[in-house]
Amino acid sequence: MIVSMPASDQLIGEPFIEGDQIHVRLITGQYAYKFTVFVDKIIKVPFKYLYLSFPKDIQGQSIRKSRRIKCNLQATVAEKAIPITISDLSICGAGITSHLPLGTHWD
Repeated sequence: MIVSMPASDQLIGEPFIEGDQIHVRLITGQYAYKFTVFVDKIIKVPFKYLYLSFPKDIQGQSIRKSRRIKCNLQATVAEKAIPITISDLSICGAGITSHLPLGTHWD
Protein backbone atom coordinates (compact mmCIF):
# COMPACT_ATOMS: atom_id res chain seq x y z
CA MET A 1 0.00 0.00 0.00
CA ILE A 2 1.19 3.52 -0.72
CA VAL A 3 0.00 6.37 1.53
CA SER A 4 0.94 10.02 1.80
CA MET A 5 3.03 10.81 4.85
CA PRO A 6 1.13 12.63 7.62
CA ALA A 7 2.09 16.27 8.15
CA SER A 8 5.11 16.14 10.42
CA ASP A 9 6.64 19.61 10.18
CA GLN A 10 6.29 20.15 13.95
CA LEU A 11 7.91 16.84 14.94
CA ILE A 12 11.57 16.65 15.90
CA GLY A 13 13.54 13.97 14.09
CA GLU A 14 12.11 11.35 11.78
CA PRO A 15 8.45 10.49 12.49
CA PHE A 16 8.77 7.08 10.80
CA ILE A 17 11.58 4.56 10.46
CA GLU A 18 11.58 1.64 8.04
CA GLY A 19 10.27 -1.39 9.90
CA ASP A 20 7.96 0.62 12.20
CA GLN A 21 4.70 -1.11 13.02
CA ILE A 22 1.58 1.02 12.50
CA HIS A 23 -1.89 0.24 13.81
CA VAL A 24 -4.45 1.58 11.32
CA ARG A 25 -8.07 2.38 12.09
CA LEU A 26 -10.30 3.89 9.45
CA ILE A 27 -13.94 4.52 8.71
CA THR A 28 -15.31 4.37 5.21
CA GLY A 29 -18.98 4.55 4.36
CA GLN A 30 -20.87 2.27 6.72
CA TYR A 31 -17.87 0.27 8.00
CA ALA A 32 -14.95 0.63 10.41
CA TYR A 33 -11.74 -1.32 9.82
CA LYS A 34 -8.57 -2.01 11.80
CA PHE A 35 -5.33 -3.69 10.82
CA THR A 36 -1.58 -3.63 11.41
CA VAL A 37 1.05 -2.83 8.78
CA PHE A 38 4.79 -2.17 8.67
CA VAL A 39 6.70 0.69 7.03
CA ASP A 40 8.57 -0.97 4.16
CA LYS A 41 10.06 2.17 2.58
CA ILE A 42 10.02 5.94 3.12
CA ILE A 43 10.06 8.22 0.06
CA LYS A 44 10.69 11.96 0.47
CA VAL A 45 11.28 13.19 -3.10
CA PRO A 46 9.40 14.33 -5.14
CA PHE A 47 6.55 13.78 -2.60
CA LYS A 48 6.53 12.45 0.94
CA TYR A 49 4.88 9.05 1.09
CA LEU A 50 5.21 5.63 2.70
CA TYR A 51 5.22 2.15 1.25
CA LEU A 52 3.35 -0.01 3.77
CA SER A 53 3.19 -3.78 3.91
CA PHE A 54 -0.13 -5.33 2.98
CA PRO A 55 -2.07 -6.25 6.14
CA LYS A 56 -2.20 -9.96 6.97
CA ASP A 57 -5.49 -9.62 8.86
CA ILE A 58 -8.18 -6.97 8.31
CA GLN A 59 -11.01 -6.70 10.82
CA GLY A 60 -14.16 -4.85 9.80
CA GLN A 61 -17.42 -3.98 11.45
CA SER A 62 -20.63 -2.33 10.28
CA ILE A 63 -21.17 0.91 12.20
CA ARG A 64 -24.25 2.25 10.44
CA LYS A 65 -27.41 0.72 9.06
CA SER A 66 -27.62 3.28 6.28
CA ARG A 67 -25.18 5.40 4.31
CA ARG A 68 -24.65 9.04 5.34
CA ILE A 69 -24.83 11.76 2.70
CA LYS A 70 -22.66 14.85 3.28
CA CYS A 71 -24.39 18.21 3.23
CA ASN A 72 -24.06 21.70 4.70
CA LEU A 73 -27.52 22.87 5.78
CA GLN A 74 -28.09 25.75 8.18
CA ALA A 75 -30.92 25.24 10.70
CA THR A 76 -32.03 26.14 14.22
CA VAL A 77 -33.18 24.18 17.24
CA ALA A 78 -36.79 25.37 17.41
CA GLU A 79 -37.30 25.81 21.17
CA LYS A 80 -34.33 28.12 21.80
CA ALA A 81 -33.47 29.24 18.24
CA ILE A 82 -29.94 27.81 18.58
CA PRO A 83 -28.17 27.89 15.21
CA ILE A 84 -26.86 24.52 14.03
CA THR A 85 -25.29 23.06 10.90
CA ILE A 86 -26.49 19.71 9.56
CA SER A 87 -23.34 18.09 8.17
CA ASP A 88 -24.73 14.73 7.04
CA LEU A 89 -28.05 12.94 6.65
CA SER A 90 -29.17 9.31 6.58
CA ILE A 91 -32.39 7.35 6.88
CA CYS A 92 -31.61 6.76 10.58
CA GLY A 93 -30.38 10.20 11.65
CA ALA A 94 -28.21 13.24 11.04
CA GLY A 95 -24.88 14.70 12.08
CA ILE A 96 -25.11 18.21 13.51
CA THR A 97 -22.71 20.79 14.93
CA SER A 98 -23.33 23.89 17.02
CA HIS A 99 -21.16 26.58 18.59
CA LEU A 100 -23.53 26.59 21.59
CA PRO A 101 -24.07 23.62 23.89
CA LEU A 102 -27.19 21.63 23.09
CA GLY A 103 -29.42 19.87 25.61
CA THR A 104 -28.71 22.24 28.50
CA HIS A 105 -31.11 24.50 30.34
CA TRP A 106 -30.92 28.29 29.84
CA ASP A 107 -33.01 30.68 31.90
